[in-house]
Amino acid sequence: MLVTKPESPAYLGASGRPASRRLKAQTAFGMGIPTLLTILVVVLMTTFAVLALVSAKADRSLSTQAAAYDAAYYAADGQATAWLARLQQSLEKVPPQALQRKQALLGQGFDAGVMVKKGFLQIEHSWSIAGRSASELKVRIDYHDGNRFYRISSWRVVNAEEEV
Repeated sequence: MLVTKPESPAYLGASGRPASRRLKAQTAFGMGIPTLLTILVVVLMTTFAVLALVSAKADRSLSTQAAAYDAAYYAADGQATAWLARLQQSLEKVPPQALQRKQALLGQGFDAGVMVKKGFLQIEHSWSIAGRSASELKVRIDYHDGNRFYRISSWRVVNAEEEV
């Protein structure tokens, strides 16, 4: 077993201090940096986890709103289709003169939006979609040679901001 004396070069470092003190100073400094890096990594991972949760919550909210709007849109579309079917059945029963047709359609529940324009009828109707927009339908009704037919002039979705 080799025993060194305090004066021997193996015991003293290059600075003249004992080697055990130098080793303790290196160990304390060496343990501090990994600890700080670990703390930094934990804080960063926690921050990213919170950001991911906030993003997921926002995506869920947006998806829920979009699904509700889509359901309202297709409900309004179904109402418009049923309204057109009822209009077609009603057209088979009305007389060919424009003013008489208007009175007949008003009597069958087509209460608003029936207008006489240059020998043809135009009917307008709209359905609300989730309170933010509306589905508007305009139908032109013509009579030629005793044949009754209608043509959809426009069928569109109007946002609430566009209505003036």
